[in-house]
Amino acid sequence: MARPKSKKKIQISAWAISDPGSRDHNEDAFLILKSARQHVIAVCDGMGGHAAGEVASGLAVETLKEFFTNLQESPDDDEASAMVDLRDSIATANRSIHADSKANPSREGMGSTCVVGLVRGNKLYLGHVGDSRAYLIRGGGIRQLTRDHSFVEEMVKAGMITPHEAHSNPQRNVILQSLGRSDNINIDLLEEAVILRQNDYVLLCSDGLTAVVADQEVAESVERDVDPKPVCEYLVKLTNRRGAPDNVTVALLRYDGEVIDGPPVCLLCSDDDAKDLYRLVLRREGYRMFEMDIAEVGRIAKMAATDRPRLIIVDQSDPEVALDTCRALTGNEETGSIPVLLVSNGHVDVEAGRQAGAGHVLPNTALLTDLSPIVRHLLEESTALIYVLEEVPGRQEELVRELRGKGFIVIPHASAQALTRAIEQQQPRMLILDITRGVERLCQQFKTDPATVGCTIVLTAEGSVASSREAHSVGADYYLTKAQDTVMLAAMLLSK
Repeated sequence: MARPKSKKKIQISAWAISDPGSRDHNEDAFLILKSARQHVIAVCDGMGGHAAGEVASGLAVETLKEFFTNLQESPDDDEASAMVDLRDSIATANRSIHADSKANPSREGMGSTCVVGLVRGNKLYLGHVGDSRAYLIRGGGIRQLTRDHSFVEEMVKAGMITPHEAHSNPQRNVILQSLGRSDNINIDLLEEAVILRQNDYVLLCSDGLTAVVADQEVAESVERDVDPKPVCEYLVKLTNRRGAPDNVTVALLRYDGEVIDGPPVCLLCSDDDAKDLYRLVLRREGYRMFEMDIAEVGRIAKMAATDRPRLIIVDQSDPEVALDTCRALTGNEETGSIPVLLVSNGHVDVEAGRQAGAGHVLPNTALLTDLSPIVRHLLEESTALIYVLEEVPGRQEELVRELRGKGFIVIPHASAQALTRAIEQQQPRMLILDITRGVERLCQQFKTDPATVGCTIVLTAEGSVASSREAHSVGADYYLTKAQDTVMLAAMLLSK
């Protein structure tokens, strides 16, 4: 049985944390800037006495933020434009720091490292100055994307020392380039954009992390959680546990690419370790998971219909609390139709869980590998699936939004081929065809296909046929041109 699918969209999440480590002040700074057309992340590590390092890194970040915020629109796939924007942003930050040091003699000689990642579409562009680094973490492996502008890196390059020896070399903190030292600097740009894949991570960091945490440990950290925030928290805590000889800053971007905007699932779980497993399973399967404290469960009934979960998972260490929660949910008029999955972890008898209203009882968290098919089954049993074929992208946005508001899983498709592939994976209850070409052929195809022979077919595009009678003659069940009429029809035919 295939996973539930909905409209795909590019999704990117990012987080950053900066910590002073063993130092009494923090000279690191970071930037996370999100917009519809691009994501920017940056890490800067300042240097200079009398807090000048903090000023330098702060100036770099503020200049980068202003530069990308005020940037004029350019095509997402224009690599040349992206490279120019990246170089110009770092050069502008350099001039800002240099001008400030000239205007303030007490800060003369201040500087900052800088590593900037620019994501447009599925492409990552990188530029850097100094020894703050960028890594790509993919499929359990890790690759350093930048090369340190440092004295020991040049020694490694010349074969004078090994990469392992560089970690303990007394001159490892001597950098050869930094922002602010002169009007013109050499900015190192990655020669080609990195084509990002689903579930890729891009990590930017100051040398406070890499001084005490090995690259493979960084790679393994993303297996602890799918979200950047807890991964960043873990890496900073690990650095501090090992002495944190310097400030440490970690910025992590997760690229989900075209992810599935699936139905929302609410998790009521009292075990933090189990929560990590649920996140891994549910979010990577495309469900919109949100967590709630057991004391807040009453809020679900007060949610708007569009916000309510399509499935509730109850995993509580106290068996009586778990059973009472199931009874409260299934006995409430507003939440009674929402299926409940009870994970008992051996504390609740399966039959007792079913009597309390659980649609399924998973007796042990060790069986969470079986979670995905169970969730899919419960959702399919409780929620009607509707496929929409759009001839003009975006024309049916209001219809899709209203149908989802009624509790249906609605998946738009841009072509007949995409729709056919989706039907092969999961059978819908209703097909809404917003097309004027090939209507008769498609309707006849769906009426003879075993997967859709019992499926309701609705034509919504004006001009596709002349009347309801003609719609029936080509194989459709209904011909409606008003979005609200289609929503009412779906509610009447598919709602339980």
